[in-house]
Amino acid sequence: MANKLVANGGIISRGESNFINDPSTLASNTGYGDIVTFGTGSLTQGDVYFLKSTLDWSLADADAAASSTGMIAIAMGTSPADGMLIRGFFRHANYTFSNGDTLYLSSTAGEISSSAPTGTVWVRRVGYCVNATNDVIYFNPCNEFTALAG
Repeated sequence: MANKLVANGGIISRGESNFINDPSTLASNTGYGDIVTFGTGSLTQGDVYFLKSTLDWSLADADAAASSTGMIAIAMGTSPADGMLIRGFFRHANYTFSNGDTLYLSSTAGEISSSAPTGTVWVRRVGYCVNATNDVIYFNPCNEFTALAG
């Protein structure tokens, strides 16, 4: 389906609306969903970043509250102008998750894990694996997190 709706301004829907998506057709290191283009930073496509108070995007890391409890996003390119996916579907060739896995922010900077981090860290659920064959996740960071003392 090649049809695309692009709107500059508001869309008002009265009644029922459905958006049907097939994320299995995504090219590697691409995604779609809620994407923002503000901020600064030199990024690596596919890594997870957090937004600092200076509007600079830095690598997210479960080892510190500052880098794991605020707004996080997946880099769609090497600059915030390429897009920061704050919620939606993303395909990354390096994902090795299983269908249905709950995904967490990793204690390895910029990464996502299917295992909750342990030790002195912040546990934050970031989504689910929806298509292991095609390496697709649904990125939907939870606004709640848990501090673990190691």
